Amino acid sequence: MKILISTLLFLSCQLASAQDYGSSKADSLLNAIEEHDEGMGSVAVLKDGQLLYQKAYGFAEIKSKQKNNPITLFRIGSISKTYTATLVMKAVEEGLLKLDDKLSKFYPEFENSDQISISHMLQHRSGLYNFTNSPFYVQYMTQAKTKSEMLEILLSTKNNFRPDEGHEYSNTAYVLLSYILEDVYGLKYGDILKEKILVPLKLENTYFAKAIDQSANASVSYFRTAQWEVSPETNMMITMGAGGISATAKEVAIFYEALFNGEILEESSLSKMKEIKDGFGYGLFQMPYYDQKILGHTGGIDGFQSVAVHLESENLTVVILCNAVSYKRNDILLGLLAAYFGKEFEIPDFKAGVALQREELIDFEGVYSSETFPLKITISIADNSQLMAQATGQSAFPLTAINPYSFKFDPAGIKIVFDSENSLLTLEQNGMKFKLKKEVESTDD
Repeated sequence: MKILISTLLFLSCQLASAQDYGSSKADSLLNAIEEHDEGMGSVAVLKDGQLLYQKAYGFAEIKSKQKNNPITLFRIGSISKTYTATLVMKAVEEGLLKLDDKLSKFYPEFENSDQISISHMLQHRSGLYNFTNSPFYVQYMTQAKTKSEMLEILLSTKNNFRPDEGHEYSNTAYVLLSYILEDVYGLKYGDILKEKILVPLKLENTYFAKAIDQSANASVSYFRTAQWEVSPETNMMITMGAGGISATAKEVAIFYEALFNGEILEESSLSKMKEIKDGFGYGLFQMPYYDQKILGHTGGIDGFQSVAVHLESENLTVVILCNAVSYKRNDILLGLLAAYFGKEFEIPDFKAGVALQREELIDFEGVYSSETFPLKITISIADNSQLMAQATGQSAFPLTAINPYSFKFDPAGIKIVFDSENSLLTLEQNGMKFKLKKEVESTDD
């Protein structure tokens, strides 16, 4: 459930009409991704209630060669927070909650609960520790947990800061908001979601806490090592309204358009959701797009990655749901926006990097570490000639050769440069550089 999304590039151009949407341009991008096995997913573009474009690409399940299609279900991860924030605002409208209600009214056992408000939780200003950041999270994320068991887990950590003295993304806050909704409505979260959003909008392919069922046209998610590997399946009762919803791309777009067009909430409630402080609204982020405002959310759970955005000036909604990602979802978003605005864009060059043989890679193998870098990096060779990197506690990922000494992993924006003579590795990511030294293996006398 990660939230970072790179800055959207400015595309200056004239608005294309609905009839002129650049479907062929969008097709060329998604076809290239599919052809070169750079990802799998489904997209939808909606404007003024009209579906301008939709396309599915890649496999819902690789082994059976079951293809993604426009009604394939994807786990949408933290885009679920937009739904949860909407439900909270609905409860406020109905007099069941107040934005200044304190967490202590519902769960007083939490640290600073008498100072943490519903508003703080919605806007990631509560200080509640993000439980998915814990190194222990991966040990139980696939297991069924009761509410009491989850509360015990959430209570086991200290807060990061006092409420409203900072901002930090917190899945914990949104799980607690889910429980609070259940408390005030006297219903399960999934039933509240159905009653307040799904039934009124006639969304028949949106579900809460649904296990992945291939026979019901649900996609399996993957992560890439030397090849696509099936990701573990998180139990959605753990993530609740922080990331427990599954849907089709089209139905996420319909929800977003209905929300921003005032079909779900009163204008004052929607305006409150859109108030941005330190980058966060209520279940929304603001993303830069020249002099216009884009509001939306990203999502990531298991191997699923997603993004949903609404461009208010055009009443345009774009949704991208992926079950396997190598080519970045943000670059897909840029391509779909370029197609909408009639702007030229380059189809990525997915040609393999420089081909190197095992003997040219063997000197790079080893464990690299540094006092200034928190993780160790293990470099190994798979399938005889595929160089792999693996950080402590994380999955291995493949490195593509730029030249005999430089390698990249585009999905994470990583570049690694080796200095074999000095047994060094330089890791570059997000504008930062770290030098790691190869550890010397101990030998017995």
